[in-house]
Amino acid sequence: MSQSVVQTTPPLAAAPLSRRVVVTQRWELWFCVGVSLLVAFFHIVYFTHAGGLWRDEVTSVNVASSPTVGEMWHLRDFDSFPFLWHLILRAWIKIGMRATADHLRVLGQLAGFGLLAAIWVRARVVDKGWPLFSLVLLALQPHVIRYGDSIRAYGLGLMAITLMFAAVWRVVEKPSWRSYLLAALVSLIGCQLLYYNTIVLFALGVAGAVVCVRRRRYARAAVVLAIGIPAAASMVPYFDIASRLDSWQPLLQQPYTLGLLGEKLHEILGAQGDGVMALWAVLMLITIAAPVVAQNPKWTAKLSDEQRDRALFCLATIVVLFPLYWLFLKRLSYVTEPWYYFAVLAVSAFCIESTLRVFFRDYRIHRAALAVVTVIVMSSLLLEYSLVSMRMTNVDLIARMLAEEAAPEDVIIVRPWYAGVSFDRYYHGKAPWMTLPDFPSHQYHRYDIVKQLMRDPDSALDPLYAAMTKALRGGHRVWICGPLPPVKDRSQLIHLAPAPDPKAGWNEGVYNFAWSQRVSYFINNASAHVDVQMAGENVSHYENLVVFVYSGISPAGDAILGSDK
Repeated sequence: MSQSVVQTTPPLAAAPLSRRVVVTQRWELWFCVGVSLLVAFFHIVYFTHAGGLWRDEVTSVNVASSPTVGEMWHLRDFDSFPFLWHLILRAWIKIGMRATADHLRVLGQLAGFGLLAAIWVRARVVDKGWPLFSLVLLALQPHVIRYGDSIRAYGLGLMAITLMFAAVWRVVEKPSWRSYLLAALVSLIGCQLLYYNTIVLFALGVAGAVVCVRRRRYARAAVVLAIGIPAAASMVPYFDIASRLDSWQPLLQQPYTLGLLGEKLHEILGAQGDGVMALWAVLMLITIAAPVVAQNPKWTAKLSDEQRDRALFCLATIVVLFPLYWLFLKRLSYVTEPWYYFAVLAVSAFCIESTLRVFFRDYRIHRAALAVVTVIVMSSLLLEYSLVSMRMTNVDLIARMLAEEAAPEDVIIVRPWYAGVSFDRYYHGKAPWMTLPDFPSHQYHRYDIVKQLMRDPDSALDPLYAAMTKALRGGHRVWICGPLPPVKDRSQLIHLAPAPDPKAGWNEGVYNFAWSQRVSYFINNASAHVDVQMAGENVSHYENLVVFVYSGISPAGDAILGSDK
């Protein structure tokens, strides 16, 4: 590293802290320790209540459990993460922790506690303080605990984002070969865990360069931008995935609007109650406005250059990250879930923390903030506990029940078809089972096969009709796992042309609903009796199936069973 890059101009000395501020900071430290213990408790609650693996987790485990590393590389198309995540998961399975749910969830626990530790490290490195707001806004977030601790890459990816933030700032503040290499390594690992960490890294790099340019340290700005070179190079092997996924991505896409973004943010932030949502709104406004004020020395004479730079770094990060991430989601056009927003959530929490630390020097502001945050945390505990104590799935319970109760001559149908990924892991009974629609492989989310079935939607259900007819005519039962839409008569059935349909296009959800309608009409009119069985309580809505047991033949059943549906 050149000498011109290493040398810095000493910042103005910050004003000494008053005794009251020091005492208040001690209170804050103990509060942060208490919140960290609460977060640790919630991680343990999740571990003891999560239950079996749900379909997304099973997909990751199936990819990581491939016979060879080469085959695992080719199967990465069917999962949502870069290759490093599968290597880590594969190593965890191979070192003796096996692939049972309890042993796999230990890895999730380690990721969760690693994120908690990283939040403390970032606060000490960047802010020289305690992670008050980061703990409340991020570590205590129920969705972050649930899906960060799941057998997915989100927990490790969030830990990497946290360390990336600290490492990039360290290069901006005190550049050296050691700090650069550390930042480059952490960024490389982060981008190999989550694809969208590349957007975060770009935003952090640009923000760091902005600060350096403001200091007129142009060589240092180049060094900061160069942090991302190894990570960018490591993403080149994944370019071929994009071309292959383009063939079936239209099945998942829908228009992504600001309205949908608002609904999803309300779902995520509302998981901690209205108080936390209000806190987010107020703190984000301060975080955006305060750095602008901080750049004028006449208004903030007591601030050092380092403090102004830190505020500018946070503002620039937000200004770059938010529109880029919006464009990313707009281009993706998927139905987004809470984990799609974890990167933005984490960076926002860190920018709030770092910006407010610049201005939190008056002990009265410290104490007021501490009082408000304490009240909000206490008021949200019951809501957060109900979410972190929720089971991830009930398919493992249903599979166990069907293994005991379903006869070999019965038939089991799993709906929707992608729930078959987890059912395939847990069901070991004698009765044959199928998905709606059915296809040979259920280890991964095979949208490529579903796309082929959509090209001939009328014949996609023929195997299910044959299996249900055989079971009912033989006096046996049809078990349907998953709700079916109510259909009173054939006039309500949706008729779709071979994909792309003139109206529905390649929308897999519409074809799935139309297929479910037809099976619902068939089985409800052909059978004489139906019973409903539930499995599990407080189960995630992503995979909470109800079992319907159909038996006998109705008066109109012979005509239905003999029709062409």
